[in-house]
Amino acid sequence: MRKIFVLSALVGCGGGGESATPDAAPACTPPAASSTCVEDITVAGMRAAGAAITYTAAPADGPRFRVVLPREGSVAAPALHLATLRKGSSFLLPITDATVSADRVELSVEELGTYQLVTPATAPAERTYTYRAIAGVSMGGFAAAGIGLRSPAKWDLVADLGGDPGPSSHYVLTMISDYLFGGFCPSGGLCAGDQRAVYAGQHELSSSFEKFVYQSGQGVGLTLNRNLYMKATRDLARALGNPALYNPADPYLPPGVPASWLALPDRCASPVVLQGFHDRRFNPDGSLPVITFCDGGDGSRLGLGVFDPELPQENPIEVALAVDRNRNGRRDSGEPVLAQAGEPFADVGLDGKASSQEAGYDAATNPDPAGDDWHPLRNPAGTENNHWRDEGESYEDVGLDGVAGTCQMPAAGCFDHGEGDGRFTLNPGLARWMANDAGLNLTAMDAAQRARIAVYADAGIRDFFNSHVATSTMVGKMATLGMPIAMWNGFPRLGGATSEDRYDFEKVMWGQMAPNVFVRYGNPDATTPQIEAGDGRHVGTPVQLVARLTTVFAWIDSRWPNGDRTRADVTGDLYLDGQRFVSPTTGREIPYAVALPPGYHTSTARYPAVFFMHGYGMSPDDLLPPVALMATYMGEGRLQKMIMVFVDGRCREGDGCEAGTFFMDSPVSPQAQMETHLYQLRAEIERLYRLK
Repeated sequence: MRKIFVLSALVGCGGGGESATPDAAPACTPPAASSTCVEDITVAGMRAAGAAITYTAAPADGPRFRVVLPREGSVAAPALHLATLRKGSSFLLPITDATVSADRVELSVEELGTYQLVTPATAPAERTYTYRAIAGVSMGGFAAAGIGLRSPAKWDLVADLGGDPGPSSHYVLTMISDYLFGGFCPSGGLCAGDQRAVYAGQHELSSSFEKFVYQSGQGVGLTLNRNLYMKATRDLARALGNPALYNPADPYLPPGVPASWLALPDRCASPVVLQGFHDRRFNPDGSLPVITFCDGGDGSRLGLGVFDPELPQENPIEVALAVDRNRNGRRDSGEPVLAQAGEPFADVGLDGKASSQEAGYDAATNPDPAGDDWHPLRNPAGTENNHWRDEGESYEDVGLDGVAGTCQMPAAGCFDHGEGDGRFTLNPGLARWMANDAGLNLTAMDAAQRARIAVYADAGIRDFFNSHVATSTMVGKMATLGMPIAMWNGFPRLGGATSEDRYDFEKVMWGQMAPNVFVRYGNPDATTPQIEAGDGRHVGTPVQLVARLTTVFAWIDSRWPNGDRTRADVTGDLYLDGQRFVSPTTGREIPYAVALPPGYHTSTARYPAVFFMHGYGMSPDDLLPPVALMATYMGEGRLQKMIMVFVDGRCREGDGCEAGTFFMDSPVSPQAQMETHLYQLRAEIERLYRLK
């Protein structure tokens, strides 16, 4: 990485250096009429790198505000963090859309308040490298974040490009409960209008079980009909376990559903009917039958993605149950789908009070008196309404069904997992999901591990599965843990361009920003034709897609030192598609592809390696054409040379899934042990090729 030379002079507001004292610090001149110099913000492990400023007004930047903070010039820009003070509590935030100069940083903040640039109080340890990166798009991006952050000693770099589901399983499971399986009234019928409000300023898309998100036009990458949602739901449960209902006898099927039901020729006409199945919201007394059901009727009468009761429902969802209110043996409109993630708890924060009970509450002028309402970016340290039981919040020890004193399905043996065990119980089926949660994995690392690994992520603001919100949740957590992160709202801002078509990845000043990067692309003010062309969607427009691919490799290039940039002709047998490797543990034949750097065959040099994982429904060979441009850039010396390995995550015969394995070790299929296969393939690549 290039060294950045900065001026040491302090201009404007000063102070905060290690040798600075209140008497020696330069006088603070507020950078704007609407700003005031205040006392330093205290954050554990950090020291001030400029004065603290309170802003009461600032220029609007879309839904955000532009503020200017003084910077101690002797602190390198990548070592800067943004501290904030909210209702007396301090924490760190991502540095967003920053313009860096020698004595100040101009940046965007989500809300007005008190901010200060800070830096670690102690110098970081010398960086070491494995020269291995793990990256992926969509399904592969989700896997890269999960696998890479679970094993930080094995990877230098983790790149998640539009991972679906996103890197925060915490957020994803909340979204599934609130939206994907949501929209039902406890008393019957649909209550989509009463669902949780979307998070402010995050472009979050709401949905319900009877109205999945559908996007016509370009830039989606998939046809978002109900059959696709059913298929992807099944494949996710095969890869990670059933997230909705816990069955101690089967990680995939709901409780009470025998494995023999999967073999029936017409499961839609032969639902499993469960009696005495309790659910706090939809069947508290267990008097209504609970059934397996089918869905997937797609048509244009109500719109793709919308449940149409007049169409045949012939696609078994398999992993879910519905309450059969009218007792006709099928799921009809308004009949709720069950999700039992854990015992009920009071998500009111560590003060034990909901915002409406806190002193000084006013819905319009003071909606969060204690400052503890969670938000992925505004308040990532908040504990109220963060959809997670924090230690100290009260709960009811009544089991997963949420009803005290129940005997779940008496005819099937009578159980209610967790009731009366003296501790808060989460659905054990969520364990594999939460093993991929970026926040938990980052928290489990020590400070040295977090300093050694670097993360890149991108996501479109119109991603149908809200990958951008899941990624923002991860990014907010990274900041609170002291990981310096640069967030950008669009590629033009990242590269200092005036528009997307003028963006050039070579003009990005990586050395002036944090090593961890999140690009949230898409124009919030895009017109309908621009949106239909793909702006901010899962794949994005063609221009956005090119920017995504070139930028992630430019970021990887910036993070590995001393790369080989010698010019070389892009000739010879560099693209090796259709390769095969047999797992020594499962016997699965594993297809993969390799792209060698230009000049590989005429050199004895060793190269770093990027293991790149594809999206849902794709295969390794599908990624060779879009990354062929990278070889040209390597040959021209615009990127350092690296070996690219394209890993297989497609469902193959014997895997037991339909379109994608999500690169996980399946709890259902003994053959689809995909994370194990990844590391076996990595060892094979290290044996066959000259890796650094």
